[in-house]
Parts: sequence; C-alpha cells; structure tokens
Amino acid sequence: MDSQRTIAITAPLGNIGQLLLGQLLDAGVNVRAMSKNPLKLACSPNLRKIAGCIHDPADIRRLVEGADTLFWAIPPDFQSPDVLDWYRRAGDAAAEALQGSGIRRIVYLSSLGAELGSETGLVYGHHLVEERLNGLVPDVLHLRSAYFMENFLTCLMSIGEQKRICRPVSGSRSFPMVSTSDVASIAAASLLDTDWHGQLTLEIHGPCDMSLDEAVGILADELGMELSYEQQDGAHCLEHLTQIGMGDSMAQLLVRTYEWIEQGTPDYASRRDPLQTWQHDFRSFVKSTFAPIFSSLS
Repeated sequence: MDSQRTIAITAPLGNIGQLLLGQLLDAGVNVRAMSKNPLKLACSPNLRKIAGCIHDPADIRRLVEGADTLFWAIPPDFQSPDVLDWYRRAGDAAAEALQGSGIRRIVYLSSLGAELGSETGLVYGHHLVEERLNGLVPDVLHLRSAYFMENFLTCLMSIGEQKRICRPVSGSRSFPMVSTSDVASIAAASLLDTDWHGQLTLEIHGPCDMSLDEAVGILADELGMELSYEQQDGAHCLEHLTQIGMGDSMAQLLVRTYEWIEQGTPDYASRRDPLQTWQHDFRSFVKSTFAPIFSSLS
C-alpha cells in the first residue's frame, strides 16, 4: 500500500469508525481523524488527531489538509432540536470546506432508502447529505447500509428486565440487517481502492433479510432464555423514546423510519449480490458481540 496516501475520516470513535481506523492504519496509509474527543483515540505514528466538529468548515479544512480521500460519517445527535437540520448543516459545512481542497474522493456512510423522500424519517437526513455531496469532487461513493445489527444493543435493558423487545413494526416484516464490522470492512476497501470513479452508490444489504420474530428467536436461543417480540403502536414507541431521554426530533424521526419499514421498503433482497461474503450473520453477531455484553450486565 502507498504509505504516501493520506485519508481523512470523521466519527473515528463510533462502532464503524473505530474498526475502520484500525484497518486503514494496518494498511499502512496515513490517517487524519477528527473527533470532539481526540484524546480517546489510540496513538499511532501514522495517525494525526484533529479536534473538531462536523459543522465547522474551518475544522473540516484542518482535517483534510494534505489528504486526497475523505470518509464522511455524521454521528447522530439524539438531543438536537432539529435532527434533519443537523444533517443538512453537516452537508453544507463539508461543501464549503472542500472547495479548493485537495480532496478528490469522498466515501459517505449513508443508508438504504436515501434515494427516497421524507417518508423514510431519519434516513431522509442521509438523502439531504447525499444531494449536497454529489458533484462536489470528481469521485463520490455513497455506502447505503442496511439496518445495523448493533441497534439491538439498545434492547439490553428491556431484555434483562422484561424479557421482551418492542418496536412499531410487525414481527413478520423482513428487512436487511448488517453488522457494523462488515460495513467497516467495506468502507475500508472502498477508501483504499483507487480504481472506482464517478458519482456512485453501493448498497450494503448484509447476508439476508430477517424479521424481528426471527431475530428475537435467535437472541432467545443464544442467551438461553425466554424472549418475546411485541409490536408497539407509534405513539407508545414515541412516548418510550422520550421517556428514556431521547429528544423529540430524533424520536419522531425514528418512529417514522419504523413506520416506513412497516409499510414495506423497496425489494432490496432482489438486489443483494449472491457472491458477496460477510463476516457475520445475525447468529454470529449475537455470539460474538451481543451475548458477551448481555452477560457482563447480568
């Protein structure tokens, strides 16, 4: 690998960012990583830590100094009074900062459904950012990821206390799921590959579509306990999310996203690449990640 290459990344402390950072450093490239808490990042001779915010063009300009490729990921703000504006302002800041910079390639961590409209709820934030990044530099790749398996970690308390998982989606509704480790590997490969060109999208579907009934069944089996799935209505879900401290804007958008899933997403299963390999299916994710965390809390 060309050790002269420099790749800039945001959100290096997230589930995906931590794994991505390690893979890029292992590949021998120079990495510039921006975080509000850069001291939490491990030290490496090939890593330059940048203290900064994704909404500040000056911080972004410092991040991309000397870099040719940018991994743009927007960490969610669960307390923002206007989450869509949070995404919009991040896109605007990137557009302002990258004008006249040396960045020629952007890989953006997006979501399945970003090609659609506001009916997708939180996903619509990615739609807004994709539109802002398109055409900004010669090569832009949007990684449209499936639902993260790690989202089930938000159910640790309800599983431990109530032995159930609740969502405003029918238990039989299937949709794509993927582990963040698989997303990080695909992101790393995309950043290191200099052969792709143009304004592109790559859908990350994960190994298969899965219903919440199926997911809860696997969780119950691997945890060795009785578990049930219960479909909530949107109002009860919204009330629960705000009770546990989530801001109104984020809670409303998440409920809208679940309603979009319930109404039926596009047929992503028919677009899945049968030759794509995956590190984790849902059962291996539960074995390697969910079960150890659950056991540590028991």
